[in-house]
Amino acid sequence: MQEREKINEQYKEKHRLYSDQRNIEEVKIMKENLVIGMTTTGAARLRTSLEALRSPVVIVEEAAEVLEAHIVTALTVHCQHLILIGDHKQLKPSTADYTIETKYLMGISLFERMVNNNLQCHQLNVQHRMKPNICNLIRPVIYPDLIDHISVSDRPSIRGIEKDIFFIHHTHPKTYVTIRVKRTCMKPPFL
Repeated sequence: MQEREKINEQYKEKHRLYSDQRNIEEVKIMKENLVIGMTTTGAARLRTSLEALRSPVVIVEEAAEVLEAHIVTALTVHCQHLILIGDHKQLKPSTADYTIETKYLMGISLFERMVNNNLQCHQLNVQHRMKPNICNLIRPVIYPDLIDHISVSDRPSIRGIEKDIFFIHHTHPKTYVTIRVKRTCMKPPFL
């Protein structure tokens, strides 16, 4: 048994040395770049590397979908400017446990918490993605001030599809609805 423990300790020491060397190499590579991108999971894993980088600016994309704790994990004492990009009116963060999420208000992102507390926030009000008839579905309820950019007014309809919007009525709640599109001689661009 003692031999096994000795081998285990030797392994742990070699693994620690390897991890330390790997962190040094990762920091060296990251320092050669102006912008470094990673997930919040990666930021938590590379915490010591982030500290060594001393990055003064942190940008979080889709910040309204990220749990507050995950954003805090990505911050170091060297962060002077935090930029959160997202939309708190759409997808929210989710935890593995609904009770904890609701009881401790974990379903609120740092982004939404800041908006709710009237911190400085800038919202874009011109959309470049949807045709106006699709945007009209969300405009009255979610984005009353949303304006369509001129480029979306001339978007062609999808070839092979009769309408831009379909509403499907089904009587099977909480089940998936499969839609089969009959192929014509012309291949639709989305298949």
